[in-house]
Amino acid sequence: MKFYLKQHKSRYFGLLLIFAFLLGIVGLAGGVSWSLLIYLFFVGAFLLVGGMLFAYTRQRRLYAFLSDQTKRILPGDQDHLSQAISYKVNQLLQEQENQLTKESREKEQQVTFINLWVHQMKTPIASWK
Repeated sequence: MKFYLKQHKSRYFGLLLIFAFLLGIVGLAGGVSWSLLIYLFFVGAFLLVGGMLFAYTRQRRLYAFLSDQTKRILPGDQDHLSQAISYKVNQLLQEQENQLTKESREKEQQVTFINLWVHQMKTPIASWK
């Protein structure tokens, strides 16, 4: 649940702010009583929280896994979600390893180039005197 809330808190907080802003604008316009606006705000908040809980219950296994509450991905696990997550994690690890190798190779080439350049520049300067 913590991971779900962390992932979606800005979205739901923004929706509540927009809803409160719109209700405030309508209230300042004078067309509706403030008690009705407060009632509508709480009904909207209730529906928003209900939608959050519905979305969480549909994906609670995924969020439980991502919250590190379960560590049951085994090589022989037949669950489609577990296999998909395992495949994606392995793919990301491979991409990260490839990127690190590429960056290491580029850094090594840069150091070699700078060393050769410095050597090539020192030789004419040293022989000029």
